[in-house]
Parts: sequence; C-alpha cells; structure tokens
Amino acid sequence: MMKKQLRSICREWARRVVRTGSGGERGATYLVFAVLVIPVVLGFLGLVTEMGQVVEVRRQLQTVADAAALAGAQDLPNSPDTAVNVAYDYVGRNSVSLPALTINSDSLATVGTGFYSEGVTDAITVTVAAAVPLRLMPLLGYGNAQDVGATATAIIGSLGEAKCVLPLALVDKTGTASDGIQVDYKIGEEYELKIMQKDAPGGNTGALALFGSGANDFYYGMGGESCLSDPVAVGDTVDTKTGSMSWKQTTKALANRIAGHEGHTFSDVVGYNPDTDSYTLKEPDCPRLAYVPIIPSFDVNGSKPVEVLGFAMLYLDHWDKNVQWEIWGRFIDPNVSGPFSRYTGVGPKVVRLVR
Repeated sequence: MMKKQLRSICREWARRVVRTGSGGERGATYLVFAVLVIPVVLGFLGLVTEMGQVVEVRRQLQTVADAAALAGAQDLPNSPDTAVNVAYDYVGRNSVSLPALTINSDSLATVGTGFYSEGVTDAITVTVAAAVPLRLMPLLGYGNAQDVGATATAIIGSLGEAKCVLPLALVDKTGTASDGIQVDYKIGEEYELKIMQKDAPGGNTGALALFGSGANDFYYGMGGESCLSDPVAVGDTVDTKTGSMSWKQTTKALANRIAGHEGHTFSDVVGYNPDTDSYTLKEPDCPRLAYVPIIPSFDVNGSKPVEVLGFAMLYLDHWDKNVQWEIWGRFIDPNVSGPFSRYTGVGPKVVRLVR
C-alpha cells in the first residue's frame, strides 16, 4: 500500500513540474531533477526514521539483556543452571513490555568460569536479538527487516571495601585466601564472637587497632561513630590490638550503636528465602548490621600488621553486660552494592555489569 502511494506522489509531482515549465527543454530539466532528487529525499527520510527505530530497539534490547544478566547472576556461583533459567525467564517477562517487537527464540544465556575470580563460576552472559520491520528502506533495495542484537555480561565478586567496620576480626582457616576464605561460622546461625580470651597468642585477643591503638579508639569502633570513618578495603594492612579493654565501656558503646533500633529483630532486618537459601536486607541501614574484617591469623607476637582478606556481615543480636565478653550475632551473605573484589566465597556478594 505504501509503495503505491509513494509512486502516485512521485508521478503527480513530476506531472506538475513538467506542466509549470516554459518550454520543453526547461520542463525536461525539471523532470530529470525531480526524478533524481525524489528517491534521494525519500531514502534520506527512510534512513533517518527507520534507523532511529533501530537504535531505539537496540536500546530496549540492551535493557532486557542487562536485567536478565543481573537477575541470573544472583544465583552464581552455586546454582549456574538456576542462573540460566532465571535469565531466560527475565528475557521472556521483559519481552512483554515490547508489544511491537518479537524477541527471537534463539536468545542465549550462558555461564562462564574465571571471568574475574579464578576457578569460580562468576559470570553470566545474555544475548538477545530481534528483527525490526522496515517499510521505507525496502523501496531503495534494502530488506524488509533489520536484525538487531544486544549482549550483557554480569559478574559476581566479594565486597572490596566497607564502612561501619567493627574493630574485631575473624580468622581465615586457609591463612591466605588464595583458594577462597574459610571461616568457622554458619550462615544465619547464632555465633559467639570470641574476643578477650585468656591465654591468647602474642597477647592478641581478637581485636584490631582500626581506629587507633588506645582503649577509647576500640570503644569508638564498637560504637556507631565508626561509620563516619574512612572505609576499610581488602588488601589494607591493619595492626592487631593487644591489651585488655573494659567490658562495661564496650557494652555502653554497643548500646549507643543500636540506639533507636533495640527492638529490631533479626527477621525485621534480614529476609530469608528458603527456596534459594539466600538472605536479603530489609533494613540495610540498620546499625545492628556491621562488617567484620577477615584476616590470615592472630598468631603474631604483639601488635603487628595483618592483611584484610575480606569482610563478613554481622547482625548484632545480643550481649549481657553482666556476662563479660559474650557478644552474639548472626552472619549473613546478602547481595550488596559497593566496591568490587575477587570472589572469596564468604560475606556479602557484589554483582556488576560488564560489557
């Protein structure tokens, strides 16, 4: 229908040009000019209009691919098959928002190993494609459709930098983190932070001098003021802290930290999905949530530098000011946003898009 209309317009324009000319030669010149220019104008209009449509479709496809890759990556590295299925599901669901477009059935979702973290299934790539119908460009000899595609890759890693860090530490059982970190807690279960233990090696009792070497610096770190300090990053070197601290002052600092959130229980702050055995943050800014650095060892003589290998996320549950040095909490490993580091298998996970 559109081709017939365009031919009719061209014939009518040419007829009028010839009629308005004075003399056969002048009319013939106008005719030649019209015959040469009209296709160029139509081609230019078709190019601008339909290529604009192609660009917009590519943008929409990129949005679909990005969403699918990010969704699938949530299930890496432990459930790569689930990750692929989730990505396909997101492609299907997002396609509904493109009523004028049919995404090709050969869209792909694949997982990969070692993209950023060696030996870890840490990446998923999603490719989507569609054919954009063309109406004007075929008049100039182009096909009836333009194939358009988009690809997105999402990778996982561990949190590389944290604020609101407690001046305590967990010890990596491997001592190096070269093959991932191993800790002695179980996700979601109550755990006693073992600090200020008698007969600790080298006088180190489970604390770090993150904010200074004095006792008041330790209380500062246990209280909420530590959230105002500079972040601690994976790879940083920090000193272990020796000596004893006051339990009374420590519990006072902890009480100040959670002031206004005393009644916020674990289930209020943290969500759990039993189908995927995963945790989410309902109240990500709750001061009961804190990061605990992971280090190679406390087995050093005196206050010595140790490397930060990673971070664990702790929900501060309870303590008793009358029972010294019993701080109970639960470690969780939700997905969070923040600086990216090599995946260690412990602590919060960061998902990032790469192209």
